[in-house]
Amino acid sequence: MRCNGSIRLLSAATVALATGLIALPGYGQPASSRTTTKLVSAAGCLTKGDEKGEVWLKMKDGTVYGLEGRMNLQAHLGQEVTIKGHVLSEGKEEAGEEAREERKTGTHETADFRVTSLKVVSKTCK
Repeated sequence: MRCNGSIRLLSAATVALATGLIALPGYGQPASSRTTTKLVSAAGCLTKGDEKGEVWLKMKDGTVYGLEGRMNLQAHLGQEVTIKGHVLSEGKEEAGEEAREERKTGTHETADFRVTSLKVVSKTCK
């Protein structure tokens, strides 16, 4: 019996995958330096960040999150909101940049936050 080309290709791919010559995204690869945590909620005022296009959530306790997400966060600047999402860990380089920024401006991001949902509490911040 003769093997056709697709069976040989499938066999070669199976062997390569099993031996680690081919890596599938998310399998056996090192974790990103920006890993996520469990889903959390945070409330505060949306303000402009210290970089162009950046949006911060400033909470009453002084915590400041640099926000990222697929929604238009700019549209909610100056509003009091509740957000849900994931706090992202920062690498050493980012932590150093934040410390330098705090010395310049007096404010820095506590961490980055990937927003998955946003609810407007008030059209203005108190």
